[in-house]
Amino acid sequence: MLAQWNFDGLSVSTAAVLASVLVAIAIGLFFLRPRPQLRPVASLLLWQQVLAGRANPLWKELLLLALQVLIILALVGALTDPSHTPLADDESDGRDTEAESAWHRIWVVDTSLSMHAGAQGGPTRMARVRDHLLAELESLPEDVRAGLVGAGQFPSLLTPISRDRSRLALALRLLEPEGGTADLLAALRFAIGQPPVDKEGPPFEPNSAVIELFTDDPLADAIARDFTEATGWRVLTRAPFEALPNLAITAFDLRGTEGIPSEEEGLVRVANHSPFRATAQLTLETQDAVLGEANLSLEPGGELIRRYRFQPPGPDGVEAILRDIQFVGVPAGADGQPAGDGLSQDNHAFAWLQPVRPIQIVLVSPGNRYLDNVLALIPGAQVSRFQPEDYGARARELSEQADLVFFDGWAPPGSQPTRAFYIGPGAMVGAFEAAGSFREPAITDWNHEHPVSQGLRLRDLKVALAVTLKADEGDERLLGSPSGPVALARKGPGDLRAIAWGFDFGASDLPLRVAFPQLVINALLWMREGRAVTEDEALRHPLSENLWFEEAGSTRLAIRDIRADAYGRAAGDNRAVLAATREVPLRRGNQPIQFDRPGLFRLTTDLSQTRVAVNIGETDESNLQRVPMAHSGSVLAPAPEDNAHTPARPPWEWLALFGLLALVVEFGLYTR
Repeated sequence: MLAQWNFDGLSVSTAAVLASVLVAIAIGLFFLRPRPQLRPVASLLLWQQVLAGRANPLWKELLLLALQVLIILALVGALTDPSHTPLADDESDGRDTEAESAWHRIWVVDTSLSMHAGAQGGPTRMARVRDHLLAELESLPEDVRAGLVGAGQFPSLLTPISRDRSRLALALRLLEPEGGTADLLAALRFAIGQPPVDKEGPPFEPNSAVIELFTDDPLADAIARDFTEATGWRVLTRAPFEALPNLAITAFDLRGTEGIPSEEEGLVRVANHSPFRATAQLTLETQDAVLGEANLSLEPGGELIRRYRFQPPGPDGVEAILRDIQFVGVPAGADGQPAGDGLSQDNHAFAWLQPVRPIQIVLVSPGNRYLDNVLALIPGAQVSRFQPEDYGARARELSEQADLVFFDGWAPPGSQPTRAFYIGPGAMVGAFEAAGSFREPAITDWNHEHPVSQGLRLRDLKVALAVTLKADEGDERLLGSPSGPVALARKGPGDLRAIAWGFDFGASDLPLRVAFPQLVINALLWMREGRAVTEDEALRHPLSENLWFEEAGSTRLAIRDIRADAYGRAAGDNRAVLAATREVPLRRGNQPIQFDRPGLFRLTTDLSQTRVAVNIGETDESNLQRVPMAHSGSVLAPAPEDNAHTPARPPWEWLALFGLLALVVEFGLYTR
């Protein structure tokens, strides 16, 4: 019975509290009323006078209290502004108990990424919702209003609540998933805040409207139930979907490494959201080349991580792709074919290559075949060779840019490069100073902890001639003899790093040892530390969130999908090329930028360019195994006799009038 009543004023709970307080006050005043006083009388005549002074006997006071309580209840009831909507005779017992009736239909449709899902060769979940609502729209009575709300990361009003069927049909045909997540609760709150555009007919209120929520979110049942209990608006969950197996790339990243050679390292994580074993081929590729391939096999509900190392092909973007996905033991569908991957959008992931600096070495030497042979073995190294007499402006410029400069038996006067390796007594005229020279010095110690000499085996090293070096504050001893240090390493402020080697390589048996190429590699790694990988300005961004962009001085932002643009140009498809770029007007301050799909994007303004890799990442949208329990009840049109909106019965005026009449009666009884 209570479902047939609607309260537009005070809520029922507030009215109950107010009435309880006022009735309690009235009863309290009743018990605090003045009592008759005891008076001694001397005769019956005087007794009659005392009885005449007691105007209100007990039964009369109790009647007055009852009237006061009725007055309070009537006035508080009037403040609730109640209205009653009676059921039609055939509706009370002739309708399906699972059916609902409403003058207003609000269709809230989940537009998240998972609505792209569908069985292999079959319609997507969004297509099923679209066909269902178009069929329901055709059978909708003319007097019933309907509206469409999209439930994405932010709710959106696709069509207002009205009788305009053509506008609603067009919005349904154009309805597509957005690509992120869905905030269902925000969409429901948004929906009840959109009144009909036409004011004729029944009011827009919980008793006259039904919200149909089309979603595959497994938590939708609880969300709808809690929303109905909190607001009184009826929400029916619709989920015309089946569980689907799905294989997804949940993480993909690329980083430059500082090893030799400097390479790009990629990490890919794949998850199997199904109760079946899955196989697939994972490929890393740029627009022009395949960087790596691997065959994968994942157990039910399992996860797999693959790492790749490769030479960076250039400042390009890389796409990780899952192909040839198969699920072992999955039952066949209605078409007799086994179900394939349910969601193709999460089979792709993107990342920009982190720029890696090539190895640059400058060798200033009259000729050193030992060093030449070792440098020739360093993969990817760019070696510039100069004779000491040719070390001019061009050589100095290259030396400032190089990762390592070898000065073999000679050092330039004046300023020195920031990363240099001085070899032999003849080179100790620049950054380092010799303390003395010795023939066949005994090498008694070497530093096992410094990166340059770490791992070197120099026991019984034979040296024909060497100089000892003067160590400045902060210099580290690499090799030593009883007379002093023979090799030093210096790390100064900024990029300054230097090595002094007090004997020529050719004046020792060091080039004949395994330690010699290791020494050159260790020195190169130490010099190159922090320089191999340049600062990565490319952004990594999840599809489910907005990218906040701000740039003063620009009025427009062009967002280009790099892959879509390249494919369109290669195919000669001008429409695809135009569709790959969209422009967004810029306002002052931070502005949210939303992406509708994963990919490699370039954001261009009048002043700058920004590279962004947008990925789905690890999200529940890829798990298609769980769907909500759908409400099976139908929504019926109200009975014809309900078409004319009946005024509220009884209205608040009746309650107020009853309270006024009770007040008059109570006053008459009191004064009588």
